[in-house]
Order: sequence, then structure tokens, then C-alpha cells
Amino acid sequence: MKEWIIYAAAVIFAGLCAYTDWRYHKIWNKYTFPAMGAGILMNGLFCGPIGLWNSCLGLAAGFVLILLFVLGVLKAGDVKLYMAIGAMLGWRALLQVAAVSILIGGAAGVVLMLLRKNGRERFRRLWLYLQGLVLKRNWETYDAGDAGGYLCFGVCIAAGTALTAAARWLNLG
Repeated sequence: MKEWIIYAAAVIFAGLCAYTDWRYHKIWNKYTFPAMGAGILMNGLFCGPIGLWNSCLGLAAGFVLILLFVLGVLKAGDVKLYMAIGAMLGWRALLQVAAVSILIGGAAGVVLMLLRKNGRERFRRLWLYLQGLVLKRNWETYDAGDAGGYLCFGVCIAAGTALTAAARWLNLG
């Protein structure tokens, strides 16, 4: 029962962050930092020292995703959202959330490119960026250009969190 409370809190929290990302293109610290603390506290109280350790590992695993922020793939709010989800669900569930949210984000990106009819430009920008990384060893952040390249990835993270929780509830994951 206690695990379900933690998963429900994570889904609700991720949904709130998805809304703010969709509406304001921002995931606020006033939500993410308290959620990190709440995740550690809930796991410590409900699951004891092992839960506390798992929560801290989840927080650290989310922080490792800062590498994607440095490359310009994720925004800072996305990384902090991953950290909060990791603090709530632990590192194993965070890996599932990250994998599912990246797949959802990829599918959403393809759909958006088709709807916006800017796929050729998006792939050209990505190709030039990858060439700079590999051939020239130019380690700059990725610049998506105009707003036609923006994807509210917080929505994808929330969907990944909800699907991970549903799989857990159905004993699939």
C-alpha cells in the first residue's frame, strides 16, 4: 500500500510539471526541489533505510542526466524533474521512466515535424550538430533554432512516469 502512495504522488507531481511545461514552457524549482525532499522523506518513512538509500540513488541517477543538459538535449527543468522522480521511485524505476519518456519524446518529435512540415530543417540542424561533435570535436550545446523545434519534454516525462506506474500496478514491470 505504501508503494502505491509513492507512485501516485509521483504521477500527480509529474502531471503538475507536465502542465507547467505545456502552459509556460517551464518546470519550476518551487515544485521540483520540494518533491525531491518529499521523495526521500516518503521512502525513508515508508521503506526504512533501504528505501532511503534507493531514493538517494534515484536522485543521483537523475542528476547524471545533467550530461544531456550540457549537450543541450534536455533543459534544466527536465533534469530536475527526473531527479525528483528518481527520489520518489528509486533508480530502477527512474531508468524505466527515462527509457519510456525518450521513446515517447522521439515519437512526439516525429509527429510534430510532420505537422509543422519542418522535418528536413530539423534533420539538417541535427546532422550539422553531430558533424561538429564527431568530426570537429566542437562540444557546443545543440541549438534547435526557432520555436519550430521546441518539444515540451516534461509532458513526455509525465507520460513515462504514468506508464511506468501503470506497469508496476499491473505487475508488468
